[in-house]
Amino acid sequence: MDHTRKRFKKKNITNALLTVVGILVVVMIFLPILWMVRTSVITLVDLYERPLVLIFEPIFTAYKSVFAGQDFLNRLLNSLIIAVATTLLCGITGALCAYGMSRFKLPGGMFLPFSYLFLRMIPSMAIVIPVFNTFKTLGLLDTRTGLVLVYTTFGLPLVVWTLWGFYKSIPRELEEAAAIDGSNALSTFVRVILPISVPSLASVSILTFTSAWNEFFFAMILTSKNASTAPTAIALIINSLDLSWGEASAAGTLIILPVAIIGVIGQKYFISGLSAGAVKG
Repeated sequence: MDHTRKRFKKKNITNALLTVVGILVVVMIFLPILWMVRTSVITLVDLYERPLVLIFEPIFTAYKSVFAGQDFLNRLLNSLIIAVATTLLCGITGALCAYGMSRFKLPGGMFLPFSYLFLRMIPSMAIVIPVFNTFKTLGLLDTRTGLVLVYTTFGLPLVVWTLWGFYKSIPRELEEAAAIDGSNALSTFVRVILPISVPSLASVSILTFTSAWNEFFFAMILTSKNASTAPTAIALIINSLDLSWGEASAAGTLIILPVAIIGVIGQKYFISGLSAGAVKG
């Protein structure tokens, strides 16, 4: 009885500690975001007031200033178009590539799958100069097409690697049954495999969209005006002589909002999709 009581007490203590750690992690993650939102709707007088002002009347002057300058609305539109195009391109090509690697014997064994993973590990800084020179020669600087190509290059390895693991876990009997019914390889993939892989496709699509939406480095280097994205607007605000914390925070809040909404809506598919993609064949 004493042994059982001690185990129960130890389990309660462990659960309490894990709960405290979980709460601290959540606070560490969300506190900077909440602080940014607060900064975007508070006056400079209240912002620098000590002790902290917790109750105040929100103002939205910073949001009006953001949309009035830096062509922010057009930058948001560029970010949306580029992120959606990158997500679609990565999803379509990545799904076909991953399915082919999971079903057909390729020369080199695991070389091709690991080459995709290696491509994901290459730092952006290492290839920015050749990419810039190539795009300059091809006339792709400051174009949406150029950014889509770059983002697809870095986003495709994650899509292929995740879906490859998922497709390997699908029993081949499903495809054999479809073949008996007269379906070819492409028809089997569209009618049988794709419906099953919706959670995995949704999870990698969320990751791809988020990565393309938030990407800053290539957007800053490869664009100047026409194809500039929303994250580059924050850099212009911060680098200006008249630094406005309110405008910078307002722009950051507007950029985070779409991704947060997508994350909340797609969290079910995100968790189940990544779990399915982690299954080994």
